[in-house]
Amino acid sequence: MALVVDALGFPGQGVDPVATVTVLVEHCDHPLAQLVAEVTEGVELNAAALTDTRIAQPCVVAAGLIAAEGRSAELLLGHSLGEITACAQAEVITAEAAVRLVALRAQIGTRAVIDRPGMMVAIMRLDLATVEWIRRLAVGRTGGLLDVAVVNSDRQTVLTGDRAAATMAVDLAFEAGGKGRRLGIGGAFHSPLLAPAIAEFEDAIAACAPAAPSVPVVCSTGPILTDATEIAPALAASLVRPVHWPDAVRRAVDLGVSRVLDAGPGETLANLAGHFASPPTLPLAAVDPSLG
Repeated sequence: MALVVDALGFPGQGVDPVATVTVLVEHCDHPLAQLVAEVTEGVELNAAALTDTRIAQPCVVAAGLIAAEGRSAELLLGHSLGEITACAQAEVITAEAAVRLVALRAQIGTRAVIDRPGMMVAIMRLDLATVEWIRRLAVGRTGGLLDVAVVNSDRQTVLTGDRAAATMAVDLAFEAGGKGRRLGIGGAFHSPLLAPAIAEFEDAIAACAPAAPSVPVVCSTGPILTDATEIAPALAASLVRPVHWPDAVRRAVDLGVSRVLDAGPGETLANLAGHFASPPTLPLAAVDPSLG
């Protein structure tokens, strides 16, 4: 019997690599774990291997879907990469197609870095207005491109774009009394630097013949997916569109959700709830492995 919850949330690449590897190793005979071995060309899975985005992204999606097996929900939320995981959970595409799509997504990000060096940096302990000031200073001083990639909370933001501008933003964050950190993500995701790949990725998604979601899928990059025709354009555009996690949570509340389980891997989404400036309007808890 399926365990029914209000909602399940699926994180992006910024998850605990140890938790990700643990799920896949413990389920090494699972078809999705076998598929990960195929798309990563048999790389030995460990935390160090997941510093390569081409390894990490298919691992995160496969581990999330394995952890969510046996659970059904009235609504699904996806944070960045987790939008694809949520679509697979909602039977929009098959789980196998999701893993293969994110493998392509990772390759797209890696190719873009080769063509034009870019990266993503986390800015913490600073409000959004200060982060915007830092972003503008970094752009003005380097002449590069730098955009907001992810808003996780009022005091946790990710910037994305040209390497020189992103590096300067980290320095400026420390000067402003905050904290900056380069993310180990191979690609300036959620930035215009990936715009040239939108058509390629949309074609790949469309080739999977996406169906209407079995339940609504709330995307952190904006749309709430309920129709098959929305899937390919929305997921392709998410290469460039920014993530706004608090907005996704609010949309879930507006749809009547009272509790979300973080399907993982790890407890990233559950932990993010503790960083909201005001008390979370929607409780987030990690999936209890003992429940299924």
